[in-house]
Amino acid sequence: CGRWFGVVDMFSVLVADDDQGHRESLVDALTERGLVAHAAESGDRAIAIARRTVLHVGILDVHMPGLTGIETCRRLREIVATLPLILMSAEADEEMKHDALHAGAASFLAKPLDVGRLLRTVEDLLRSHHDFRGPTRRHRF
Repeated sequence: CGRWFGVVDMFSVLVADDDQGHRESLVDALTERGLVAHAAESGDRAIAIARRTVLHVGILDVHMPGLTGIETCRRLREIVATLPLILMSAEADEEMKHDALHAGAASFLAKPLDVGRLLRTVEDLLRSHHDFRGPTRRHRF
């Protein structure tokens, strides 16, 4: 069973990406595992969600119209200083990775994303920042 059960049902993840198909596929992958996913098409929308929603992890695309993912990262850190953020980009070079980490990102992933790696990164961040005990097996009776 690929779903995480138990305490993880309380955890929520912000997904900010202007690419609707990519955003929806990430939301689907997260919700299939029992996480609550909040989708945002822009940095401004991500910030609005963060102001009214308890979030446990954020996933941000670097290249979005309006606020970039790096700018959004900085603003989210002002709102929730402890929120672990993952930034992602198809144009992942060392300078961009440095800028993302300097802005407060906990992790930087290159696109195209390996969804398994992304989910492991989310799990690691939940474990290190929150009371996440990892995936459990659901017993069938």
